[in-house]
Amino acid sequence: MARSLYQCDHCKNRTLVCIVPKCMHMAKAGERWDDNLCAEHDGSVPNMSLWTRPLSDIVEFNDVIHADATNFLAIPHSTIFGKLGRLLPLPISDFRALEHFAIRKISDGAQHGITFVNGFLSEAETDTCDWTGSTKQYFEKATCYHLDWEATRHLKNALPEALASAFVSIANSHILFAGANIAASWHLSMKNAEVAGRLLASAILRTPDWSFTLAGHSLGARVIHFALVELAKHGSKRIENAYLLGAAVGGGGKDDDCWRQAANAVRGKIFNCFSSEDSTLAMLYRGANVMVSRPAGYSGIHLEHAQVINVDCSDFVKAHTLWKSKFGEIIRRLEH
Repeated sequence: MARSLYQCDHCKNRTLVCIVPKCMHMAKAGERWDDNLCAEHDGSVPNMSLWTRPLSDIVEFNDVIHADATNFLAIPHSTIFGKLGRLLPLPISDFRALEHFAIRKISDGAQHGITFVNGFLSEAETDTCDWTGSTKQYFEKATCYHLDWEATRHLKNALPEALASAFVSIANSHILFAGANIAASWHLSMKNAEVAGRLLASAILRTPDWSFTLAGHSLGARVIHFALVELAKHGSKRIENAYLLGAAVGGGGKDDDCWRQAANAVRGKIFNCFSSEDSTLAMLYRGANVMVSRPAGYSGIHLEHAQVINVDCSDFVKAHTLWKSKFGEIIRRLEH
C-alpha cells in the first residue's frame, strides 16, 4: 500500500510515515527510493521517545539534551523530522554553538517553578544566594531552579584584555582590536542567549503540569525574552510573571512586535526593571549595536501594553552588578 507524501516544516524535504505500526514519526522520501523507517527505528536517533514524552520535572530536560549527545549532534539537520523538529525548534549548528546549558534545582516546592537566569559574566555561576537571599518570602512555596548557561568564553577573555589596555595608552591600536573583539563576542553572546531561550521554552513546553515564574539579569533577561516569544508561538500561557533586570535586549519602537508577542506567553505581567545609571549595559549593548538599538534595561520598553510594565529603578540601582542584590527591594516596590 502506497504511503502519502508530506513536506517537513523544518527542512522542506519530502517525508512519509514510518512503516512500524503505531509509529507517527517520519521517514525520508528519496528520488529513487523511500526509507521504510524513521530515524529512531533505523537507529539514527537513539531513543527518540526521550525527545517526545512529557516531563514530570523541568530538570529532566537535561537528560533529553545530553542523552547520546555525540550521536545526536552528528546527525545531519535534514534527518530531524516530525515531533523532534517541533520540540527542539532550532538548527543543530545553533545547538553546537551553545557551550553549556543545564537546568539546576535549588529547592523543592509546589508545581510552580521560579527559574533564575544569570547574565553578563555570571551566566554560569552556581551560587544563587544573590537571587534567593532577599526573595524567599515571596517564592517560599515554589520550586526554585537556576538555568546554568554560558554566553561565550570569548567575552570573558576579551573584556579584561581591553580594560587592561585602556590603562596603557588610549591611542594604542590594541584597544581598538580588543574593543572589536568585545563587540564580536557580545554579538555571539546575544545569539547564544536566543538559543538558550528557545531551549528553555522547549523545556517548559515539555513540562505540561507546571506553571512558571521567570527572573533574569542582563543577558539572562534576554534568554527569558526569547523563551517568551517561543512559547507564544506555541500558544503556551503558563508563565505567571517575568522579571527582567537590566535586560540586554532591544526596547525601542522597532521592537514593539517582539514584546507584544512575548506578552502573549504570560498570565500576569512582564516587569521590565531598568536603570539609567546602568552605564555598563548602555556602553556594551549600544556600542556593540552601533547605537541603533537601545537596551530595555537602560531606558525601558517603548511598547505600551497592559502586561508590559516598566519599573524605573534608577534611584537605587547604580551599577549593572547590583541588580540581583536589589531583587527583593524591587518586588517590595511592586507590591505597594
